[in-house]
This record gives sequence, structure tokens and C-alpha cells, in this order.
Amino acid sequence: MTDRELLEYAAKAARLEEFTCINGRYAYRDRHTGLQDWVSWDPLVDDGDALRLVVKLNLQVSYEPEPEGPIVIAIFAHLPVIVSASEDLGKDPCAATRRAIVRAAAKVGKTMK
Repeated sequence: MTDRELLEYAAKAARLEEFTCINGRYAYRDRHTGLQDWVSWDPLVDDGDALRLVVKLNLQVSYEPEPEGPIVIAIFAHLPVIVSASEDLGKDPCAATRRAIVRAAAKVGKTMK
């Protein structure tokens, strides 16, 4: 799945309206401001957006030791949907954590109609 597809499905899971890409930046329409402004949103690169996604979806994030190296796991465990996504921590544990969060959220979004 491409980064854009991951973000589109994650936005769907987070119930963000009118998700789009404007000039290479991802955004959603914020109708709560009364102005219907476009708000930048990219949890693959923004720690705050990733954390808000964890909170909104009530994801569980944990770090596990593995023989090949440590991994981060994000889990959405709310019946009837249980999904998880893991990433190798590699050289950038923050980026790996954000990607695991977005991948788990995207799996949730993909199950939604």
C-alpha cells in the first residue's frame, strides 16, 4: 500500500472528512471551525498527528524485543475488528512508531464502509 493509501484509510478510520492532497501535502476539511478550513494532517511525519490518531482510535502501542531487533506494534482491539501492525525500529524509532500507528489505523479504515 502506498503512503497516500495508508493515509486515506487512516483518515477514514479517524472519521476525517474530505481527506485530500494539496500541493504535495495531506489535509482534511475541518468543519468544526465554521470556516471549513483545510487542516494539514500527516501522521507519518508529524508526531502530534500520530498521537491524536492513537487517542482517537484507542490504539495500544508497545515495543517488543525480537531476535532480529526490536519492533513497535500498534494494536486496535475492539470487537468485531482486531488488527495490528508492526515495524522494525531501525535507525529512526519515532518514524517506525508513526508508521506502525498509521498502518494499524489504515487496516481499521479499510474495514469500514
